[in-house]
Amino acid sequence: MFNKRKHHIETILSLRLCVERCYTVGMKLLLHSCCAPCSIQCAGALAEEGIRPELYWYNPNIHPFTEYRSRLDSLRSFAEARELSLVVEDDYGLRSFVSTVENDIYIGFSNNTSRFLSQSSRRHEGRRKIRKLRSSLCASVRFVREKWGRKLAHMTPVARRCAFCYRLRLEKTAALAVEKGCDAFSTTLLISPHQNHELIREIGESLATRYGVSFLYRDFRPRFRQGQNQAREAGYYMQKYCGCIYSEEERYR
Repeated sequence: MFNKRKHHIETILSLRLCVERCYTVGMKLLLHSCCAPCSIQCAGALAEEGIRPELYWYNPNIHPFTEYRSRLDSLRSFAEARELSLVVEDDYGLRSFVSTVENDIYIGFSNNTSRFLSQSSRRHEGRRKIRKLRSSLCASVRFVREKWGRKLAHMTPVARRCAFCYRLRLEKTAALAVEKGCDAFSTTLLISPHQNHELIREIGESLATRYGVSFLYRDFRPRFRQGQNQAREAGYYMQKYCGCIYSEEERYR
């Protein structure tokens, strides 16, 4: 009896997967990409479904500037090697990222740290870019407060920071997907076992409803190690922490 039930469940799941793949073949997908190592197996898994994604770089959360540039250059090399289209929104957002959200979620860091962050980024950001990015970040703060206000109250400072960060990047991706006439959007963040997977999915699906474009959810995490190994073999830059200056401190402290 147990074996028959197991076989029945496996058959249903197999049929469901076939239906999903029929739906996604030829899908026009905008894939937010955080780095080359995470993109390798995401692109590979999507290719198995008949999807050739267009990559989108928008990561104002990656600091400092040398780290930001290394990851972007590596992603460009990956896109060129795979002959994938890559849209780059080259906004290094250190100053705006920190100044917009630190009073809400960056509790426990000294004024000296904030002052250092502001001074070190002035060489790389013009006033127009700062105003544009700050406006986007403020919208992210308002959105997350309204939708997850109660949840945020019970989150750690790190979790709150990540919630703002996910929403910032995914909303830009959703908006661009609509502008480009894409069928759906997704993100390579879904491959990392170190990210808050369910929160990414929840934010992505809420933004899909808001913008009227589908969020393609996939659990890429079983492919994470394989992708990391492929990235090392290909010589792509391998980051040692998530992205923002706070995660860098937490990684090396």
